[in-house]
Amino acid sequence: MYFGLTTGLTAHQQSTTSSSSQPAVFAMLGDRDGFAIDFKTGEMRINDASNPANAFVGHPEARLTKWGSDPFQYDPVRGLEINASRDFSIALDTTLFPYNSQACTMYVKYRLNSVLTTEQRYLIMADNAGVDRFTFYAPSDRNFRFASGDGISANISLTDFDATPDTEHVAVIGIDQNGKTFVDENGVQEDSLDVLAASTPSHIGIGGYPDRVLRVLDGFISEIVVVCEPVQKNDRLSLTITHPVAPTIPDEAPSVFNVLGSRDGFAIDFVSKQMKINDFNDPLNDFEGDPETKLTKFGSDPYLYDPVKGIDLSASRDFSIALGTDLYPFNPNASTVYVKYRLNGASSSEQRYLFMADNAGVDRFATYAVPGQGFRFVTGDGVAAHISVSPMTLLADTEQTVVFGADTSGKSFIDGAGIHSDSDEILVSSTPTHVGIGGYNDRVLRVLDGYITEIAVITEPVQRDARQTLAPFYTIYKAEGDSHTFNTNEATWGVGPGEFYAGRVADALGPRFIAANYGWSGDSSSEMVFQLPDFFANGRPDIATIYAGANDKNIELVSDTTPTAQSFSVESAYRFRLEPGGFVLINGEQRKVSARDDNLITLDSPLSTVPQVGDIIAPDTQANIELWIDEVQAKGVTKVAVIGYHFMNFSNGGDTPTYEHPSRLIIRNQQKAAATSRGVPYIDTYAHMAGKITSGEVTLGDDLSWHVAIKNTHLNLAGEQAVADAVHDAFVALGWDQ
Repeated sequence: MYFGLTTGLTAHQQSTTSSSSQPAVFAMLGDRDGFAIDFKTGEMRINDASNPANAFVGHPEARLTKWGSDPFQYDPVRGLEINASRDFSIALDTTLFPYNSQACTMYVKYRLNSVLTTEQRYLIMADNAGVDRFTFYAPSDRNFRFASGDGISANISLTDFDATPDTEHVAVIGIDQNGKTFVDENGVQEDSLDVLAASTPSHIGIGGYPDRVLRVLDGFISEIVVVCEPVQKNDRLSLTITHPVAPTIPDEAPSVFNVLGSRDGFAIDFVSKQMKINDFNDPLNDFEGDPETKLTKFGSDPYLYDPVKGIDLSASRDFSIALGTDLYPFNPNASTVYVKYRLNGASSSEQRYLFMADNAGVDRFATYAVPGQGFRFVTGDGVAAHISVSPMTLLADTEQTVVFGADTSGKSFIDGAGIHSDSDEILVSSTPTHVGIGGYNDRVLRVLDGYITEIAVITEPVQRDARQTLAPFYTIYKAEGDSHTFNTNEATWGVGPGEFYAGRVADALGPRFIAANYGWSGDSSSEMVFQLPDFFANGRPDIATIYAGANDKNIELVSDTTPTAQSFSVESAYRFRLEPGGFVLINGEQRKVSARDDNLITLDSPLSTVPQVGDIIAPDTQANIELWIDEVQAKGVTKVAVIGYHFMNFSNGGDTPTYEHPSRLIIRNQQKAAATSRGVPYIDTYAHMAGKITSGEVTLGDDLSWHVAIKNTHLNLAGEQAVADAVHDAFVALGWDQ
């Protein structure tokens, strides 16, 4: 989208559901893998997290396979008719839903035409290869049974429930890694540890035996739900499949989620029992819900919470918790931890632990207190440990906060008594199976002896100045650009390092924002792509902007070497503007620079014709901005914007509110096009500044109103403020000021 220039369009998915309210079976399925059908209303839903193309809401006939010459026939009360007298049976192709050969739980609401039948009755048949592996059926003149097996032998559970003709009945059957259950109106008929080991048939029969129209229910099915993922046994030991109760999410997310932000790592609020895991490289780890579903508990005592203080980690309890390092993006070279906690007493006979990430040989990353002393932050390399000790007196039943971290940007340790470590020491840890939270992994004697209210663990580099706070970490805004973003001419032009637009934007957004300025005089868009590793060296920003194009000028080929279709020499003074990785244009062809040896440029592939000395090469502004955006977003930055070339308020050769100078217009169009193609905001500084002239706030043609000198494109303090105002207003409009 363009900020202020275009409207973003949101894609819609139109439901094909025929009723205005969802069937009850849809709620029973919830967001779990599987399918649900209400045959009375003619509505079906399929969920398939692994294959979203299977997702479906609509009429079941659009997905079911029918055998026999008779048509679908419905009763408005009893549902789909599956009578033995009809040449009709149905099934669902296993390629159309997330069939799971090791997990299946089914809820079915049905009616029978009569108590007895000459054929077997089927409610569901998932596999009949050799020996029944998953089926719910009744032999002639007998009650229903639930059969499961491994293809060699079958485990059969019988019911003592006698069905009544033309009476609505319900049954729930299921088997997966949590065991086997069978419940009907006479209660629980089976509750065992049997597991499922089925093959994958081409279809599962619903109220019938796939293509065998004689072996059908001889009745009606009104509702069916099939869940194709493990279901906790206590969630299916009733006549409904309990939908997992999601944690109560307040209108506002827990503040500790703000500490984590979009960074890799995890955050837990133990008061509201909410946990969030971010894993950019492995989205399967992403999670938001009850922390107990992810944490490992050691000891025989249960989880115990206080509504104000959080989780009880008292030394008197046989209890400690940890998180498996395979469940979140553990990083042996980067970890920053924020903890809010309370202690039961000022002293303890055992060591107290807030966090332990590694204890292999010599402590490598831990914060703990020995009896009679304050907390200490320990990092090491497995040979020697570096210890920073806090002088803060430990107090009983008093809320305290601490932040400690070590990564490629150094080591930090801060609590209520101030900063106790701010050094260049880096983290070199091994990867344990678990990290201990308020405890020493599986040593339940070595725990906090108190409560943890909330904790956030960030597993990517965090700028040291961004984590030197006990409140939620600062929001980082990184600005990439050329001399219009940062230059070193303070003595001549009077603009100091903190006075360029990036710093002014952060100041205007408030004390929780920090700006990091990556602009540099003379940089081309190719150089900005080349320098991306430096852009991320000390951590991922929350917001990133690029202001590029002013230096993407024509560069001549020179005779230092004989040009070939893939390599040639360029003017030495401008060689740095053609750094490897960036796109260039030469004689109408686009290529990437693969290498630069002084002023000898090598392309990634040959040109169609050999260029000549005197030909022109130039960075491809639009392509390089697009590439920069792609790379930044690939690193997980979700707030990315392109800044457009500012207004040139020259008395001669500048812009006006109704006329853009052609040389500036070319660059602005390339900047806009890059933003549009990547769907990110374009911040129109030209329009913003033109508005100030139209309003009379600034005089048109007054070079020194915004510029450092006559016809000089660089901005003075007022000009930097004008650009900062445009960027700030854009951030606010986008909601990036929160």
